[in-house]
Formats: sequence, structure tokens, C-alpha cells
Amino acid sequence: LVPFLMRFFVDMERTGANDAFYTKFTHRFHALTLLDYLWDDPCLIHREAFVRVAREVPREFNGFFNMVLNDIHHCFAQAVEGIEEV
Repeated sequence: LVPFLMRFFVDMERTGANDAFYTKFTHRFHALTLLDYLWDDPCLIHREAFVRVAREVPREFNGFFNMVLNDIHHCFAQAVEGIEEV
């Protein structure tokens, strides 16, 4: 499940929809919510899947992680802009 959610997250970059910007962030948010839930699963099976993906396909994992960081940066930038307006 973890590798597929990570691939989905990356594939959303090239959605091609008219409202791609908002669609991308909405779907990525839900994918990250599921990944966060799986990471916290007490049986650790999904956490091991994260590690396995990082070891077996490091380039894809780095791409995924880079996109997560970019999304976080974007959200913080939007929040700072919102605070400035207040």
C-alpha cells in the first residue's frame, strides 16, 4: 500500500486537469493523511515498507520526499502571507 500511495502522490504532479493546482494539493493531502496513519500503525509493517522503498528505489523515494517538502514549504508560505494580511 505504501509504495502505491507514494507513486500516487508523485503522479499527481502531472494531473493535467483544468484545476490541477488545487486538485493536486487536495489529493496529495489525502494521500499524506493515509501515509501518516500507516506510519503510526503499531504493527510496523507499513513503516518497514517506507524503509524498503527508500532502499530499493532511492531515486523515486527522494523524488517523493522532495515533493512533500515542496508542498510543506508552499503551505507555510501561504500561511505567512495570510498572517501578513491580518
